[in-house]
Amino acid sequence: MLMNRKKTISNYLTSHHYGGYLWIDYEGKHPLVPLLFPHAHLTRKLFGLFLPNGKLIVLAQELDALLLKEEQNSDVILETYLTWQEMKNKLAALLSSISSPILMDYSEDGLLMPVSLADYGTVSFVKKLGHEVSSSSSLLGLLSSCIEENEFLDQRRTANLLLQIKDEAFELIRQKVINHEPITEYDVQSYIVSRFEKEHLVYDEAPIVATGKNARSPHYSPTKIVSSPLEKGDLVLIDMWAKSSKTHAVYGDITWMAYIGSTLPNTIEKRFSLIRHAADACFAFIKECYGTRPIYGYEADEVTRRVIEEGGYGKYFSHRTGHSIAYDEGPHGKGTNLDNFETHDDRELLNGTSFSIEPGIYAEDFGMRLETDVAIHNHVPEIIAGRQDKIILLD
Repeated sequence: MLMNRKKTISNYLTSHHYGGYLWIDYEGKHPLVPLLFPHAHLTRKLFGLFLPNGKLIVLAQELDALLLKEEQNSDVILETYLTWQEMKNKLAALLSSISSPILMDYSEDGLLMPVSLADYGTVSFVKKLGHEVSSSSSLLGLLSSCIEENEFLDQRRTANLLLQIKDEAFELIRQKVINHEPITEYDVQSYIVSRFEKEHLVYDEAPIVATGKNARSPHYSPTKIVSSPLEKGDLVLIDMWAKSSKTHAVYGDITWMAYIGSTLPNTIEKRFSLIRHAADACFAFIKECYGTRPIYGYEADEVTRRVIEEGGYGKYFSHRTGHSIAYDEGPHGKGTNLDNFETHDDRELLNGTSFSIEPGIYAEDFGMRLETDVAIHNHVPEIIAGRQDKIILLD
């Protein structure tokens, strides 16, 4: 894993003509530290400098350096400092031979919190030394969310399982309604959870099952105490996300809609058609442009949002178009989001990453959302979790 990350950094610095990537850590909180020094309990300020030739130089306070030496990481060139004055002088010396821009972990206007890891003082100090500093946002996102071949395959298997469980859940609703047996949002949620457990899938929170009126809140989720019955004439949203129990497993994350009845009301059909066209426009933009020029997260969000705004429902699309997906604790990864709404995500959509596309309309009468997952695998954007073409009728 570490060697792959080092190669990724080296290739990125070389291809984008950067002189180095300078990252800063305090108390082992930088995401690279567990990869480099998994057992060291660090307590002082530490600097890491990746160079385009693949070298990694670490500047550590002498007390921490003793711990790092115990790690015996042959991939690291270790430099030490004792006092703060020596720290500044040695950092300046390390950077003195670099003439190209240096990447550091900050984001413009502090909008991207997963990237804003470097303190203002250190960024200012490097600039005072005469170096041009650029944001590491795309590189850090890639390091936090790049997916390897076996992980791509695992994500696809998980997505296919989720699609199967989704079909089972909707069929459960249909059978209960046909037989005039009561069923609630919570009942369906519990069924999905039981299927996750049977398939050895893990998740951070239970799936969302919501009637149209409850789906007006994008993050509504039923509980044993608060749950609505599912009855004829109801619009039903199911949003589920899970991953396998393997190490570095990658989430699948889908949202599908169904209507309990034989004839879909025009209002529901019109709005669903709008979010479907928005999702299609987003993916078509990514597919068409990828490989011809860099594509940034905010651009994909703008393409999606424009479709819904032109359809007259812009004010009801109240969240970003999509989020990064990786092997994090939850389905929301730290890579590039499709977002020019909650943040201005100016990171690239990079090869070896995955993300969701999930436009929604949350009006006063009912809410709806469509969600699928995209992976950029071998430089080709692919939909890997299906894409709902029309609302399922549970008649």
